[in-house]
Amino acid sequence: MIINDGELYISKLTYHVKDLNKAKSFYSNILLLDLVEDNEERVLVKMNDFQILELIQHPFSGNNNTDNKGYCHFALIVHDIVKEARRLEAIGTQLYHGPQTMNYPYTTPYEAVKHSENTYNFYMHDVDDNEIEIMQYSDESFQVVYSKD
Repeated sequence: MIINDGELYISKLTYHVKDLNKAKSFYSNILLLDLVEDNEERVLVKMNDFQILELIQHPFSGNNNTDNKGYCHFALIVHDIVKEARRLEAIGTQLYHGPQTMNYPYTTPYEAVKHSENTYNFYMHDVDDNEIEIMQYSDESFQVVYSKD
């Protein structure tokens, strides 16, 4: 995290991936994020201003047993969560009600329902089974309410 005028911000998140080319394709073609660095060792993905996701090629000796499950994830903010859910569903992405530990996939099209922080959200996985939360704020979202002066 970096300190900026007394506020903390996430600067970078790093995930180890089995296949850098598959991961790069997922983040650029499925999530539509911009690649800002791309070489044989790593890919940097622009999340938004001052925030990046670093993907590092990591050799695995079999199954992905790194335990990247549960609440180890990042959230992407969207303006229209239903539109994003429909786009992802149309290309075959499995959406989940919550973290993988809940093992609760959507069996019907996504429906926007407020969750515990008064946000709309769903979860999905990248090609290495890392979790990604897609979130839309409401006027009552904790992130909105607690950021007001």
